[in-house]
Amino acid sequence: MEPDFMAYQEAYWNVKLNPDRSAKIDLRNLCISDAPGSLTMYGAPGASMSSMHPTENQKSLPGFTSWTIDCMTLDAFVGNQGIDPASIALIKMDTEGHERALLKQLQPWLLKHKPTMLLSMHAYTFPDDTVAHEQIKKLIFSYKTALLSDGRKLDPATFSVAGWCRLCALVLTEEELPAGVDSWEKIFKPQTA
Repeated sequence: MEPDFMAYQEAYWNVKLNPDRSAKIDLRNLCISDAPGSLTMYGAPGASMSSMHPTENQKSLPGFTSWTIDCMTLDAFVGNQGIDPASIALIKMDTEGHERALLKQLQPWLLKHKPTMLLSMHAYTFPDDTVAHEQIKKLIFSYKTALLSDGRKLDPATFSVAGWCRLCALVLTEEELPAGVDSWEKIFKPQTA
């Protein structure tokens, strides 16, 4: 799902130019949100930072504009498409701050199905929402493994959403380390001889 119409066009042509992969890709110009309907997006289309919560820096970008996009919830989309949640190998969520609302709505579904997630956090868009921070932290540590995108494992005793994830990427997984590997960091940072 890509709500930025310029990014969607780029992805569309990328898929078309790779017919050996296109049968496995179902691309939609759609917004996954915490409620069905439509939302206003803001940004410079195609600049990879479109958001429902634009910052002052984004507003000053050349080409900054707004547009309306149709939205649905992820669990509704999965149900409407007849997708077995157990078959979802990975969810990549990079919503430029809207993850606060999405994770709140999706929390029961995520706790039930536990798909591996690549989660981009933009806590700078909700720095003082301590309730959301605690809900997100609870979800993060409901997974067997919570890692920063460089492979460092997170410790629930020292981790805070506001402190660690002003802007960060996390990997959440129920997967165990592969046999013979003693650290997630080794998977993300291959050792050189």
